Amino acid sequence: MKYGILAAFWDLLPQYSLTGIVVDQARMIHNAGHTPVLFTMDAFDVEKHRSRFPPSTEFRPVLPSFKVVDYQAAADLSAEHIALAREAQAALIPHLSDLEAMLAHDILFLGWHLPLNLAVQHLAASAPDLVWLHWVHSVPSGGY
Repeated sequence: MKYGILAAFWDLLPQYSLTGIVVDQARMIHNAGHTPVLFTMDAFDVEKHRSRFPPSTEFRPVLPSFKVVDYQAAADLSAEHIALAREAQAALIPHLSDLEAMLAHDILFLGWHLPLNLAVQHLAASAPDLVWLHWVHSVPSGGY
């Protein structure tokens, strides 16, 4: 079985704690006899980082790159980021049908990832057979 791991990675930064978590998660999926499928930003350099992941890992750098803005609410989204949410949704659709579940990291509550959050919400509503598990590592400023 294939399990997706969705992280808004442009790179694997050793000082970013989420990097180690995603690599470990890919190892656990691999060690359980399944295939980890890493979804990243389209600027992610797969060849640079392939050796950090188990050999069975599939890489799908399909999320459109964008300049992040720390939004406080969906109503604040720029027209450009609303269009980006649609673009991200369209980019993911053809890559989900072979997955059992998608593990999404820090997509839901961070203002920086609000365009991706909207894409995921629309995807979850349009593909109810795919199980989404949302890992929350960070909370927005002022959140508890």
